[in-house]
Amino acid sequence: MKPNRTSGRVRRASGRRAGLHDALLGAGLVCLVPLVVICTFWLLPPNHDAVAWTLAIAIGASLLALSLLWLPWHRLPTPLLLVFPGILAATLIATANLERSITASYVGFLTVSFIYIGLTQSRLMPVLAMPIAVPIYVLCEVHVTPAIAVRLPFAVVIWLFIGEVLADRSARSRNQTALLAAQVNRDDLTGLMSRTGLFQEVSQALSDFDELDGGCFLFLLDIDGFKSVNDTYGHPVGDEILITFAQRIRDTIRSIDVAARLGGDEFAVLIKGGNVAIASSLGNRLLAAAAEPFDLSFGRVIVTASEGIVQLTNTTTAPDAIRDVDIAMYEAKSNGKNRLAFFEPRLQQRITNRAQVRTEIYNGIESGEFDLHWQPTVHIGTGRTVGVEALIRWNHPTRGVLLPGEFINIAEDTGLIVPLGKWVLDQACRQGSAWQPVDVGRQLTISVNVSPHQMLDGNLCEYVKDALAASGLPASALVLEITERTLMVNSRLIHQQLDELRQLGVRLAIDDFGTGYSALAYLRSFPIDIVKIDQSFVASLDEDEQAVALVRSIISIAEALGLDTVAEGVETVTQLGTLRRLGCRVAQGHHFSRALAVEDLVGYFWEEETLNYPALDSSDDGLFRPAHAELQPHLLRRRAGP
Repeated sequence: MKPNRTSGRVRRASGRRAGLHDALLGAGLVCLVPLVVICTFWLLPPNHDAVAWTLAIAIGASLLALSLLWLPWHRLPTPLLLVFPGILAATLIATANLERSITASYVGFLTVSFIYIGLTQSRLMPVLAMPIAVPIYVLCEVHVTPAIAVRLPFAVVIWLFIGEVLADRSARSRNQTALLAAQVNRDDLTGLMSRTGLFQEVSQALSDFDELDGGCFLFLLDIDGFKSVNDTYGHPVGDEILITFAQRIRDTIRSIDVAARLGGDEFAVLIKGGNVAIASSLGNRLLAAAAEPFDLSFGRVIVTASEGIVQLTNTTTAPDAIRDVDIAMYEAKSNGKNRLAFFEPRLQQRITNRAQVRTEIYNGIESGEFDLHWQPTVHIGTGRTVGVEALIRWNHPTRGVLLPGEFINIAEDTGLIVPLGKWVLDQACRQGSAWQPVDVGRQLTISVNVSPHQMLDGNLCEYVKDALAASGLPASALVLEITERTLMVNSRLIHQQLDELRQLGVRLAIDDFGTGYSALAYLRSFPIDIVKIDQSFVASLDEDEQAVALVRSIISIAEALGLDTVAEGVETVTQLGTLRRLGCRVAQGHHFSRALAVEDLVGYFWEEETLNYPALDSSDDGLFRPAHAELQPHLLRRRAGP
């Protein structure tokens, strides 16, 4: 996201206007001091008695003092503050030829004003004003005795009033400071401590580490899939879950422990005193509290949480503790969620490596280090290739060719899967368009894997439209493979995009079917065309009757719903024969071919076209094999490898 430069300029301009306003206000009050002096001594009639003189002087000086006290000293430029000692000297000079009692009155009140200002408001006045003001005030008030009897009652009343004003302002300032501190340290939604408050508690615990009875542990809990809850049920329901979970944490921990909400769906617990066994027990109880169903106002919601734990030491710092517990929490998520993980130093190195890989992926996209390999999809009945699946490879400059398992998860976690997936889509459509058969009655399907992040990005349909338009590939030839995990998100955005893709004519397939949590309802409620049977089931067909029964059920359900089936990971003739008997029509795997580079795939197509596909031979298992034996070694070489 680009920074909002306009708002930054507006804030800076607003700050300059506020500073100019404060400077003008300060300059006005500075100029007001000699003006009040002149008005008091030269505008009053000379025949007024001492009481009138003293009253006028006292009121004028006190009003000036109050005006100065309300000045925003903390925002005034420092050079302007240096002017005020000069004002005091100018006042002394201006009153030098007047009656000593009058001079004492004015100088006394102005001096006390500067003392109050210096003590309560200014950054600079205590240093500059106090050494000058106190001796002058003592000299004026003590040695000019005739005016004290008249001036003292007024001075007492006025300065009592000024003292009350200052006390009230001080009390309000303290209350506002306390309220602000409470708001900063407390989470408004749940009432738990905030991130700032937790940071202070961790720092305090580390400073008192030697005095604690036992070890000190920091927990971090993150609700799994909380974004999908907000997307599905709305933010009010999400807030209900957060509030309820916060209360469950309070009920689970001890009174001496500290619970906090760090923001979003992240919660933290600091326990002071304990050992690893106590920390593990508390961690499991917190996970159980998160997994307990949430019976909310509209119905029941079930979630889980992932939890990281770090043991603090006397050399740990608060930032390090929060960083390490965050690393441990993500380790728990990467291991399957709904579990806890203790921080270990090796995890820090893994995070560092992931950050490096993220940078390398970004650079690799820009420098064209990625490539596509293609795995054929074969019709079991005819043996003819009916499609190819695009599989990404990374030609890393130092590590060689990397398979997706070594970088795709990092790309998904960091959001780089979106630009990387767009590149795959563009390349697959461009190359797939060139491979379409001349025979209008045939079509080679081009399969592309799509991650949940690409679906939730919201731009997938536009990317597909652009890729099809730029390549000329028919929409019916493109197959987008999505996982069951994507369907489990069940957001309106995903529903909308799937419907739009169906309207474009693009076919949709569920990849690795049977390994997630999908029910038959998902197959009915989503516009799915193809079900891909996961290779873990296919691999067990040789010896596991339960796997055979499961694959038979998947094929039967798909046929009943009018869906095609594709078996993944076919390795042996026995597996292929079983799939054919069960009614599966299409398969892919190393039995047919490994994933091929572009130049090898072109050779594969040429070899396939030179083969003679005979009619079914009832003497064997009904599976087609190449009639030209001299071409089989070429195919076998292509099937070898990863």
